Amino acid sequence: MKVKHVVVLGGGISGLTAAWFLKKKSDSQIKITVLEEGSKCGGWMQTIQEQGFLFEKGPRSFRTQSLGEATARLISELGLKEQIISADSGASSRFIYREEKLQVLPDQLWKIPFSPLTKGWLKVFWNEWRQKKYSGKEETIYEFFGRRLSPEWAERLVDPVISGIFAGDIRRLSLRSCFSSLYALEQEHGSLLKGFLFNKNYKPPKDARLDGVTSSLFSFRGGMKTLIEALVHNLQNHLVLNTSVDQLVLNSDCIQIKMATGVEIEADHLISAIPSYRLATLLKDNHPFLAADLDKLNYASVMVVNLGYWQSVLKQKGFGYLIPSKEDERVLGCIWDSSVFPQQNSIPEATRLTLMLGGAHHPDVTEWSQEKGIAIALVAIERQLGLYNIPDCISVSMAKQAIPQYEVGYIEWLTRVQDQISFITKGLTCIGPAFNGVSINDCIQRAFEVTQNL
Repeated sequence: MKVKHVVVLGGGISGLTAAWFLKKKSDSQIKITVLEEGSKCGGWMQTIQEQGFLFEKGPRSFRTQSLGEATARLISELGLKEQIISADSGASSRFIYREEKLQVLPDQLWKIPFSPLTKGWLKVFWNEWRQKKYSGKEETIYEFFGRRLSPEWAERLVDPVISGIFAGDIRRLSLRSCFSSLYALEQEHGSLLKGFLFNKNYKPPKDARLDGVTSSLFSFRGGMKTLIEALVHNLQNHLVLNTSVDQLVLNSDCIQIKMATGVEIEADHLISAIPSYRLATLLKDNHPFLAADLDKLNYASVMVVNLGYWQSVLKQKGFGYLIPSKEDERVLGCIWDSSVFPQQNSIPEATRLTLMLGGAHHPDVTEWSQEKGIAIALVAIERQLGLYNIPDCISVSMAKQAIPQYEVGYIEWLTRVQDQISFITKGLTCIGPAFNGVSINDCIQRAFEVTQNL
């Protein structure tokens, strides 16, 4: 029997996970090749050690909510359970920086009446209860929450949360594409509150159990790179690094992959785990219409500034804070890494902070110098945290075109792209944040599903 050749394009978390699950499923029946144009794998998922500080440059934790079988299985199969650390109990406190001060985000129902962030809650809830379901054109996140709650709540509460997830603009992002479960609740029950209270068919997202996880967030003692390093170690015979692909030719029964060096390889199936705009450049010569569509998806860029101090400088514990775009700040938020995962500190009193700058509201962030980013970050923490200490370590990185934006029309875009691919070939599958959700859990779950159904 002929051995099938499956090529995975991209060595980020989606590509590595797909290769791993494929290897576990049928290592002897399928030849697996992972092509990565860089010198290392991981994509935006990077952990560095600098001057004794552990800094995350991208995702910094897993959420147990909607963890699902795939993430739990991956961690278990790689033998990483003993390296898991849970977030500190103090990290449950989250803040919104509004009107020049930090305000605690209510994390329990009984706190809502007492928070300045949820002022007018009774009127808002009554309005939401009485609102009928909407059946008009596709709504943005702002339109949905502005209608169901109030425009003020949309700007005050929803906007900063969206900045933390998508680094996006709630006036452009699609509610249905970003939060399909909320869209479904309104369509089925006419009200979010009624849906939460009376939806008999609602099943909360399945939380796969992992020994040692005692909070809603967890990571690894050595940072998120622990997962990447374990995958790379177990896939080393399948990885080809420093390999740039120049063109793809999609045929009905195979995929031709042309390298920049002139070498060509043929795949029975190609799993693309690279951004849509990068895939577009590989298809533009041979499949221009598909490439043009792939290139239409917008992405947000974020500058990441990590700060390290050898002393305790935070006045309180918590996860950190986010900033509504109405505050007109160039900083999206600040994560208090040493408060969330103190186990990752080299000494107990050390402080680690991560500031995210730019996003959809500041697309010119890609033109900022490192010096400008540092200056913005230091001025921000002086004003927002009253922190005037000089950091002992500063690390800056740019995540250019890192987060796909599910704007109004995204569902039509995705359907159009998938239909075109299906018409041309059965040998191409696209995974990754552009196609199946921006969270790490989403990426792992989709990679698992694709390999099981290949």
